Amino acid sequence: MIGLDIGAYSIKGIELQQKDKVNTLVNFKVQGRSGEGEEKDSLAAAVKKFFREANFSGKDVNISVSGHLVIVRFVELPRMSEDELKSAVRFEVEKYIPFSVDEAILDYQATVNNPQSKNVAIIFAAAKNDFVKHHIDTVQQAGFTVKGVDVDGIALTNAFLSAYPAQKEENKDKAVALLNVGDGFLNVSIAWQGIPYVVRDIKGAGGELTEEISKTLGVGKEEAYQLKHNPPPDKKDAITNAIRPALSKMTKEISLSFGYFENQFAKEVEKVYLSGGSSGLFGLKEFLSESFDVQVEDWDPLNSIKLNENISTESLKEAKASLGVALGLAIRDD
Repeated sequence: MIGLDIGAYSIKGIELQQKDKVNTLVNFKVQGRSGEGEEKDSLAAAVKKFFREANFSGKDVNISVSGHLVIVRFVELPRMSEDELKSAVRFEVEKYIPFSVDEAILDYQATVNNPQSKNVAIIFAAAKNDFVKHHIDTVQQAGFTVKGVDVDGIALTNAFLSAYPAQKEENKDKAVALLNVGDGFLNVSIAWQGIPYVVRDIKGAGGELTEEISKTLGVGKEEAYQLKHNPPPDKKDAITNAIRPALSKMTKEISLSFGYFENQFAKEVEKVYLSGGSSGLFGLKEFLSESFDVQVEDWDPLNSIKLNENISTESLKEAKASLGVALGLAIRDD
Protein backbone atom coordinates (compact mmCIF):
# COMPACT_ATOMS: atom_id res chain seq x y z
CA MET A 1 0.00 0.00 0.00
CA ILE A 2 1.14 3.54 -0.78
CA GLY A 3 0.51 6.41 1.62
CA LEU A 4 0.49 9.78 -0.17
CA ASP A 5 0.74 13.05 1.75
CA ILE A 6 0.20 16.01 -0.61
CA GLY A 7 1.55 19.15 1.08
CA ALA A 8 1.83 22.77 0.01
CA TYR A 9 5.64 22.64 -0.19
CA SER A 10 6.27 18.98 -0.99
CA ILE A 11 4.66 15.62 -1.70
CA LYS A 12 5.60 12.67 0.46
CA GLY A 13 4.99 9.01 -0.35
CA ILE A 14 5.69 5.72 1.41
CA GLU A 15 5.21 2.22 -0.02
CA LEU A 16 4.89 -0.66 2.45
CA GLN A 17 4.68 -4.41 2.07
CA GLN A 18 3.14 -6.49 4.84
CA LYS A 19 4.04 -10.10 5.53
CA ASP A 20 3.17 -12.01 8.72
CA LYS A 21 1.94 -8.71 10.22
CA VAL A 22 5.37 -7.11 9.74
CA ASN A 23 5.48 -3.89 7.70
CA THR A 24 8.52 -3.38 5.48
CA LEU A 25 9.38 -0.07 3.85
CA VAL A 26 10.14 -0.87 0.20
CA ASN A 27 10.16 2.65 -1.24
CA PHE A 28 9.70 6.28 -0.25
CA LYS A 29 10.01 9.68 -1.86
CA VAL A 30 9.86 13.32 -0.80
CA GLN A 31 9.62 15.76 -3.69
CA GLY A 32 9.28 19.53 -3.58
CA ARG A 33 6.55 21.23 -5.56
CA SER A 34 8.50 23.40 -7.98
CA GLY A 35 7.81 27.03 -8.77
CA GLU A 36 6.39 29.92 -6.79
CA GLY A 37 3.24 32.04 -7.08
CA GLU A 38 1.57 31.84 -10.48
CA GLU A 39 4.43 29.68 -11.79
CA LYS A 40 3.90 26.99 -9.15
CA ASP A 41 3.00 23.59 -10.58
CA SER A 42 -0.70 22.74 -10.42
CA LEU A 43 -1.72 19.96 -8.05
CA ALA A 44 -2.31 17.59 -10.98
CA ALA A 45 1.06 18.36 -12.57
CA ALA A 46 2.89 17.98 -9.26
CA VAL A 47 1.26 14.61 -8.47
CA LYS A 48 1.91 13.25 -11.96
CA LYS A 49 5.55 14.30 -11.75
CA PHE A 50 5.86 12.73 -8.30
CA PHE A 51 4.51 9.35 -9.38
CA ARG A 52 6.53 9.41 -12.60
CA GLU A 53 9.76 9.76 -10.61
CA ALA A 54 8.84 7.71 -7.50
CA ASN A 55 8.97 4.29 -9.19
CA PHE A 56 6.42 2.70 -6.87
CA SER A 57 5.57 -0.89 -7.72
CA GLY A 58 1.97 -0.82 -6.47
CA LYS A 59 -1.04 1.15 -7.70
CA ASP A 60 -3.24 1.35 -4.59
CA VAL A 61 -3.02 4.64 -2.70
CA ASN A 62 -4.41 6.07 0.53
CA ILE A 63 -4.56 9.87 0.68
CA SER A 64 -5.52 12.45 3.30
CA VAL A 65 -6.98 15.94 3.44
CA SER A 66 -6.68 18.88 5.82
CA GLY A 67 -7.59 22.54 6.18
CA HIS A 68 -10.71 24.60 6.82
CA LEU A 69 -12.85 22.34 4.61
CA VAL A 70 -12.13 19.37 6.91
CA ILE A 71 -13.64 19.15 10.41
CA VAL A 72 -12.98 16.52 13.10
CA ARG A 73 -14.83 16.54 16.42
CA PHE A 74 -15.27 14.32 19.48
CA VAL A 75 -18.84 14.29 20.80
CA GLU A 76 -21.00 12.24 23.15
CA LEU A 77 -24.51 11.21 22.15
CA PRO A 78 -27.22 9.18 23.90
CA ARG A 79 -27.18 5.47 23.14
CA MET A 80 -29.46 4.61 20.22
CA SER A 81 -29.82 2.24 17.28
CA GLU A 82 -27.35 2.41 14.38
CA ASP A 83 -29.88 4.05 12.07
CA GLU A 84 -30.78 6.62 14.71
CA LEU A 85 -27.10 7.26 15.35
CA LYS A 86 -26.42 8.00 11.67
CA SER A 87 -29.16 10.63 11.69
CA ALA A 88 -27.99 12.07 15.02
CA VAL A 89 -24.39 12.39 13.84
CA ARG A 90 -25.53 14.08 10.64
CA PHE A 91 -27.53 16.57 12.70
CA GLU A 92 -24.55 17.13 15.04
CA VAL A 93 -22.18 17.77 12.14
CA GLU A 94 -24.31 20.70 10.95
CA LYS A 95 -23.32 22.63 14.09
CA TYR A 96 -19.64 22.60 13.18
CA ILE A 97 -19.05 22.67 9.43
CA PRO A 98 -18.86 25.95 7.43
CA PHE A 99 -20.82 24.44 4.52
CA SER A 100 -24.04 22.50 4.01
CA VAL A 101 -24.11 18.93 5.31
CA ASP A 102 -25.50 17.98 1.88
CA GLU A 103 -22.13 19.01 0.41
CA ALA A 104 -20.17 16.92 2.92
CA ILE A 105 -18.58 13.50 3.00
CA LEU A 106 -19.12 12.23 6.53
CA ASP A 107 -17.79 9.32 8.54
CA TYR A 108 -17.70 8.51 12.24
CA GLN A 109 -16.56 5.90 14.72
CA ALA A 110 -17.53 4.98 18.25
CA THR A 111 -14.32 5.29 20.30
CA VAL A 112 -15.28 4.22 23.82
CA ASN A 113 -17.71 1.46 24.59
CA ASN A 114 -18.64 1.66 28.28
CA PRO A 115 -21.70 -0.50 29.02
CA GLN A 116 -22.32 1.49 32.22
CA SER A 117 -22.66 4.81 30.38
CA LYS A 118 -25.91 6.12 28.94
CA ASN A 119 -23.91 7.86 26.20
CA VAL A 120 -21.73 6.74 23.33
CA ALA A 121 -18.50 8.58 22.45
CA ILE A 122 -18.11 9.43 18.77
CA ILE A 123 -15.31 10.86 16.64
CA PHE A 124 -16.68 12.22 13.37
CA ALA A 125 -14.90 13.65 10.34
CA ALA A 126 -16.56 15.74 7.66
CA ALA A 127 -15.01 17.21 4.52
CA LYS A 128 -16.44 19.12 1.58
CA ASN A 129 -17.30 16.66 -1.16
CA ASP A 130 -15.79 18.48 -4.16
CA PHE A 131 -12.58 19.17 -2.20
CA VAL A 132 -12.09 15.44 -1.56
CA LYS A 133 -13.16 14.51 -5.08
CA HIS A 134 -10.55 16.87 -6.55
CA HIS A 135 -7.79 15.05 -4.66
CA ILE A 136 -9.12 11.63 -5.69
CA ASP A 137 -9.40 12.66 -9.35
CA THR A 138 -5.86 14.04 -9.29
CA VAL A 139 -4.40 10.73 -8.11
CA GLN A 140 -6.51 8.69 -10.53
CA GLN A 141 -5.43 10.86 -13.47
CA ALA A 142 -1.86 9.89 -12.61
CA GLY A 143 -2.82 6.22 -13.12
CA PHE A 144 -3.29 5.16 -9.48
CA THR A 145 -6.33 3.96 -7.51
CA VAL A 146 -7.46 5.69 -4.31
CA LYS A 147 -8.46 3.05 -1.76
CA GLY A 148 -9.04 5.30 1.23
CA VAL A 149 -9.24 8.94 2.30
CA ASP A 150 -8.16 9.99 5.79
CA VAL A 151 -7.55 13.20 7.71
CA ASP A 152 -3.96 14.37 8.26
CA GLY A 153 -4.25 14.57 12.05
CA ILE A 154 -5.79 11.10 12.41
CA ALA A 155 -3.22 9.54 10.06
CA LEU A 156 -0.51 11.23 12.12
CA THR A 157 -1.91 9.76 15.35
CA ASN A 158 -2.08 6.27 13.86
CA ALA A 159 1.54 6.57 12.70
CA PHE A 160 2.66 7.66 16.17
CA LEU A 161 0.85 4.79 17.90
CA SER A 162 2.26 2.35 15.34
CA ALA A 163 5.79 3.64 15.91
CA TYR A 164 5.42 3.54 19.70
CA PRO A 165 2.74 0.94 20.54
CA ALA A 166 3.67 0.98 24.24
CA GLN A 167 2.22 4.52 24.42
CA LYS A 168 -1.25 2.99 24.66
CA GLU A 169 -0.38 1.17 27.88
CA GLU A 170 2.67 2.72 29.52
CA ASN A 171 1.38 6.27 29.20
CA LYS A 172 -2.34 5.57 29.12
CA ASP A 173 -3.03 8.23 31.74
CA LYS A 174 -0.90 10.86 29.99
CA ALA A 175 -2.15 13.07 27.18
CA VAL A 176 0.33 13.90 24.43
CA ALA A 177 0.17 16.46 21.65
CA LEU A 178 1.45 15.72 18.15
CA LEU A 179 2.43 18.82 16.18
CA ASN A 180 3.12 18.22 12.50
CA VAL A 181 4.62 21.47 11.18
CA GLY A 182 4.00 21.59 7.45
CA ASP A 183 4.30 24.47 5.03
CA GLY A 184 0.59 25.23 4.58
CA PHE A 185 -0.80 23.90 7.87
CA LEU A 186 0.23 22.87 11.34
CA ASN A 187 -1.63 19.64 12.16
CA VAL A 188 -2.48 19.35 15.85
CA SER A 189 -3.59 16.06 17.39
CA ILE A 190 -4.05 15.60 21.12
CA ALA A 191 -4.19 11.92 22.02
CA TRP A 192 -5.10 10.26 25.28
CA GLN A 193 -5.40 6.51 25.80
CA GLY A 194 -4.74 5.99 22.10
CA ILE A 195 -7.63 8.22 20.96
CA PRO A 196 -7.23 11.57 19.16
CA TYR A 197 -9.65 13.72 21.13
CA VAL A 198 -8.64 16.96 19.42
CA VAL A 199 -7.69 17.15 15.72
CA ARG A 200 -7.17 20.60 14.24
CA ASP A 201 -5.31 22.31 11.39
CA ILE A 202 -3.74 25.74 11.93
CA LYS A 203 -3.15 27.73 8.75
CA GLY A 204 0.19 29.36 7.99
CA ALA A 205 2.77 27.25 9.82
CA GLY A 206 6.13 26.79 8.09
CA GLY A 207 5.23 28.75 4.97
CA GLU A 208 4.49 31.87 6.98
CA LEU A 209 7.86 31.61 8.74
CA THR A 210 9.62 31.24 5.38
CA GLU A 211 7.75 34.28 4.05
CA GLU A 212 8.87 36.43 6.99
CA ILE A 213 12.51 35.42 6.55
CA SER A 214 12.30 36.07 2.81
CA LYS A 215 10.92 39.59 3.35
CA THR A 216 13.27 40.52 6.17
CA LEU A 217 16.48 39.30 4.54
CA GLY A 218 15.49 40.08 0.97
CA VAL A 219 16.11 36.54 -0.32
CA GLY A 220 14.06 34.10 -2.39
CA LYS A 221 11.72 31.66 -0.68
CA GLU A 222 13.88 28.62 -1.41
CA GLU A 223 16.90 30.27 0.22
CA ALA A 224 14.69 31.44 3.10
CA TYR A 225 13.51 27.84 3.60
CA GLN A 226 17.13 26.66 3.89
CA LEU A 227 18.05 29.52 6.24
CA LYS A 228 15.10 28.60 8.42
CA HIS A 229 16.67 25.23 9.14
CA ASN A 230 20.41 25.99 8.99
CA PRO A 231 21.05 29.71 9.60
CA PRO A 232 24.65 30.96 9.56
CA PRO A 233 25.73 32.48 12.91
CA ASP A 234 25.69 36.03 11.59
CA LYS A 235 22.04 35.76 10.51
CA LYS A 236 20.54 33.99 13.53
CA ASP A 237 19.47 37.15 15.35
CA ALA A 238 17.84 38.64 12.24
CA ILE A 239 15.98 35.41 11.52
CA THR A 240 14.86 35.07 15.15
CA ASN A 241 13.44 38.59 15.12
CA ALA A 242 11.76 37.99 11.74
CA ILE A 243 9.89 34.86 12.77
CA ARG A 244 9.06 35.69 16.39
CA PRO A 245 5.65 37.36 15.64
CA ALA A 246 4.57 34.42 13.46
CA LEU A 247 5.79 31.92 16.06
CA SER A 248 3.91 33.75 18.80
CA LYS A 249 0.73 33.67 16.71
CA MET A 250 1.20 29.94 16.07
CA THR A 251 1.76 29.11 19.74
CA LYS A 252 -1.31 31.12 20.69
CA GLU A 253 -3.43 28.95 18.36
CA ILE A 254 -1.84 25.77 19.73
CA SER A 255 -2.55 27.02 23.26
CA LEU A 256 -6.25 27.39 22.38
CA SER A 257 -6.32 23.70 21.36
CA PHE A 258 -4.57 22.68 24.58
CA GLY A 259 -6.99 24.77 26.63
CA TYR A 260 -10.01 23.27 24.89
CA PHE A 261 -8.77 19.75 25.58
CA GLU A 262 -7.97 20.48 29.20
CA ASN A 263 -11.37 22.10 29.81
CA GLN A 264 -13.32 19.34 28.07
CA PHE A 265 -11.54 16.33 29.52
CA ALA A 266 -9.90 17.60 32.74
CA LYS A 267 -6.49 16.38 31.56
CA GLU A 268 -3.32 18.32 30.85
CA VAL A 269 -1.02 17.84 27.86
CA GLU A 270 2.12 16.40 29.41
CA LYS A 271 4.38 16.02 26.38
CA VAL A 272 4.68 17.38 22.85
CA TYR A 273 6.06 15.44 19.87
CA LEU A 274 7.23 17.31 16.77
CA SER A 275 7.27 16.22 13.14
CA GLY A 276 6.86 17.73 9.68
CA GLY A 277 9.12 19.34 7.12
CA SER A 278 9.34 22.61 9.08
CA SER A 279 9.84 20.98 12.49
CA GLY A 280 13.59 21.36 12.04
CA LEU A 281 13.36 25.14 12.42
CA PHE A 282 16.25 26.14 14.65
CA GLY A 283 15.15 26.92 18.18
CA LEU A 284 11.57 25.68 17.67
CA LYS A 285 11.69 22.98 20.33
CA GLU A 286 13.05 25.40 22.90
CA PHE A 287 10.48 28.05 21.99
CA LEU A 288 7.57 25.61 22.33
CA SER A 289 8.93 24.11 25.54
CA GLU A 290 9.17 27.56 27.13
CA SER A 291 5.74 28.57 25.83
CA PHE A 292 3.89 25.54 27.18
CA ASP A 293 6.20 24.45 30.02
CA VAL A 294 6.27 20.87 28.74
CA GLN A 295 8.91 18.56 27.30
CA VAL A 296 9.12 18.79 23.50
CA GLU A 297 10.93 16.20 21.40
CA ASP A 298 11.12 14.70 17.92
CA TRP A 299 9.84 11.22 17.13
CA ASP A 300 10.68 8.62 14.51
CA PRO A 301 7.69 7.58 12.34
CA LEU A 302 9.60 4.51 11.14
CA ASN A 303 10.55 3.28 14.61
CA SER A 304 8.59 0.01 14.22
CA ILE A 305 9.05 -0.44 10.46
CA LYS A 306 11.49 -2.90 8.88
CA LEU A 307 13.61 -1.45 6.08
CA ASN A 308 14.13 -3.15 2.73
CA GLU A 309 17.81 -3.65 1.93
CA ASN A 310 17.61 -1.23 -1.02
CA ILE A 311 16.59 1.74 1.18
CA SER A 312 19.20 4.48 1.51
CA THR A 313 19.47 5.13 5.23
CA GLU A 314 21.19 8.47 4.58
CA SER A 315 18.39 9.88 2.43
CA LEU A 316 15.82 8.37 4.80
CA LYS A 317 17.44 10.17 7.72
CA GLU A 318 16.90 13.51 6.00
CA ALA A 319 13.28 12.73 5.05
CA LYS A 320 12.11 10.92 8.17
CA ALA A 321 10.62 13.90 10.03
CA SER A 322 8.21 14.64 7.17
CA LEU A 323 6.91 11.07 6.68
CA GLY A 324 4.49 10.78 9.62
CA VAL A 325 1.23 11.39 7.76
CA ALA A 326 2.32 9.27 4.77
CA LEU A 327 3.14 6.38 7.10
CA GLY A 328 -0.21 6.69 8.87
CA LEU A 329 -1.88 6.35 5.47
CA ALA A 330 0.25 3.43 4.32
CA ILE A 331 -0.50 1.31 7.43
CA ARG A 332 -4.27 1.61 7.03
CA ASP A 333 -5.69 -1.89 6.61
CA ASP A 334 -9.25 -1.02 5.56
